[in-house]
Amino acid sequence: FAVLGAALAPTLLDWWLGPAFSAGAPILQITMLGVPFLALFFSLRGLVDAITSRPYHTYNLFIALAVGIAGFIVSSASLPRGSTAFGIAASAFVALVVLAALTVRITGRLYGTGFGTGLWLRPLLRNLAAGALALAVHRYLLPGTDPVGLAALLLFEAVLAAVTFYPVLNSVRRNRGLFGGSGTPA
Repeated sequence: FAVLGAALAPTLLDWWLGPAFSAGAPILQITMLGVPFLALFFSLRGLVDAITSRPYHTYNLFIALAVGIAGFIVSSASLPRGSTAFGIAASAFVALVVLAALTVRITGRLYGTGFGTGLWLRPLLRNLAAGALALAVHRYLLPGTDPVGLAALLLFEAVLAAVTFYPVLNSVRRNRGLFGGSGTPA
């Protein structure tokens, strides 16, 4: 969803608000890419709250806030005036990635799931490659905003999603569970 939103951001802005707002597409794109990380934080938040009374979320949120503020300061000082909004959006994206990573780490530690790199690195790289390919196809092969081009892009995204999620579905089907466990309840 986030990659599709990022890929279609220029077209959506052009259709919705008009061509005068197309310059804001990069800001919307980087913001859309941060949504899955925020969703990951929110989805794991209840698991952490259920098992402990320590304020892990407070620690994680302060660390993410510090990363975001540091990014705001660096981007404001180093980017040209016209790129400040993009720098702020990029800083917020990095802060959301840090927040999600810290939340995954603490959830894995509290529940003893391990969340090793083998569990997330290959799917992450596969998703990054699929996202880069989708953006390249949208930007260079289907540059128009005609309905046929958008339908072709949507079909392409559906195929990429199927290829991306097949290993996860295959793992669940083999009854190993999402995290490589036995698949049987404790």
